[in-house]
Amino acid sequence: MEITANFYSDFIKLNLTMITDLKSQGFRFEEYKNWKKRKWPKITNTLHFKKQVVQETDLISDYEMDLVFDFANLLERIPEPIPRIVHKCSSFSCPEQYQTGLALLEKSIIAGDNLLPYLSRQIDDARKNDRMLFVLGIIHFHLGEKQDQKKPLLIEGTEALLYAFINSQDCYFIKIDKHGLWDDEELLRLLYNDFPNVLQPWKLKNVAPVQLTDNERKNLWSKNVTTLITINNEAYMPPGWGTSSAGTSVNARLKLDRYIHYLDCLEKKLILLLNKQQEKLEADFNKKINNMSLSLIQTDPIIILDNVNNLLISINSFDDNDISIRITSNYSTSLMKKK
Repeated sequence: MEITANFYSDFIKLNLTMITDLKSQGFRFEEYKNWKKRKWPKITNTLHFKKQVVQETDLISDYEMDLVFDFANLLERIPEPIPRIVHKCSSFSCPEQYQTGLALLEKSIIAGDNLLPYLSRQIDDARKNDRMLFVLGIIHFHLGEKQDQKKPLLIEGTEALLYAFINSQDCYFIKIDKHGLWDDEELLRLLYNDFPNVLQPWKLKNVAPVQLTDNERKNLWSKNVTTLITINNEAYMPPGWGTSSAGTSVNARLKLDRYIHYLDCLEKKLILLLNKQQEKLEADFNKKINNMSLSLIQTDPIIILDNVNNLLISINSFDDNDISIRITSNYSTSLMKKK
């Protein structure tokens, strides 16, 4: 049986569709003409070295991949909307003028609401980075109470910010303070004083701490050179995993690369499995199946459409050793399209 698939291309298209939707909501991504102008010197140098001629289609393909990474980098800046337990450092206090806003934010965190309205005033710009989050793993929240009239996606900004450490289960309120503590390791030390286990995954054994002055560290970070962090005279990896030379999130790149590799492995194993199950498929659906054309149409959960035989393939589980799938007819989709 001949089976064709290109889950990588499908994944890019799905992301581009989501990016288009975000742009309609006011999010900003780099336009192709600006991207090309910025990249052109490097492209021409590479072409001269390789003695090749650039194709516009190749440029567009590279641009779209960069857009998808910008999207991944943006998602790294937005906490997943899941319920979390709120903890507060022993030194934490809230000025009276921010108590209502803090209560609203805390309620949203506990409920698992979308926290985007409380984030940076630049959260709608996918071209921006968040060095404090990408290095220290610390996020900052605004404590406004009403919708921002100029930025409807956000609540009103506040002069003071809540600095917090957030993971998949908990949110730790560290302190409310002025803007600009973007490179302040002291925030992690305050967290460590009350919740040392939170930073345990990043602790390095048998590694001498890096002795840098505040100015030396800030200067390196401003140039996107990630350093180790020193807490209680011990060395730690940056809880945010650090930044690339371009200032983007290393963790976002790793996640994206891992997922693309995952899709590549899934595609290969699924094709092998479907070939093995050809006779069973033909018996189950009472039809001859000579070929299949697979398209990734959803990623969470993963759903694949066989465009030739109008079958939906749901991936129940997949790892290095096993793959479990469920295949159903896609008649309802066909009827909907006809209407």
